[in-house]
Amino acid sequence: MVGSFNSWTPGAHPLKRRSNGTASTSVTVPAGTEVRFRYLGDGGLWFDDADADLITADGGVVLT
Repeated sequence: MVGSFNSWTPGAHPLKRRSNGTASTSVTVPAGTEVRFRYLGDGGLWFDDADADLITADGGVVLT
């Protein structure tokens, strides 16, 4: 996962496979921060999280 919290650096916060079949990572950001993020898939394909607070042309947005 890449986003404003890691300067859009691929690999800085890799998703880890969980025993229930999902994948996740943890990121700590200050309260009141607007976080923009996207997932970088195989082959360089970017995709957004449908559960984000808002989806824009620049990716998903989560309001903390």
